[in-house]
Amino acid sequence: MGNGGYSKEVSSIFNPVDTGTAVNKLIVKKNVIYSKYNKLKNLVLLIYITDNRFELSIFEIQVIQYLAFTSNKVFQSMYYYKPMEGTAGIIQKLFPISKQEYEILAKNEIPLQCHRIL
Repeated sequence: MGNGGYSKEVSSIFNPVDTGTAVNKLIVKKNVIYSKYNKLKNLVLLIYITDNRFELSIFEIQVIQYLAFTSNKVFQSMYYYKPMEGTAGIIQKLFPISKQEYEILAKNEIPLQCHRIL
């Protein structure tokens, strides 16, 4: 078992909608905290991985993008960063997405499941 107490890849344990919703709840909390700093105009939120056994799947990323489209009120942009070997890493834009991208996500099966949670 590793630092987090999981013996296998963490992302395979959880439902993508539940994981994406949990991350979005953290984003909403950050919105509340940083809304007090209204003089800061170009706030960027970076979500990153600290345990290599956990990474967001494309479905979890889509859920976060879908939910952040309406729930994010403070951050100019949001990114997900997954470190790789050495100094390399992968960056995925979470926000902003266009209205057209949002509508495409709304047609996907997994983001539609978000309605059961909201």
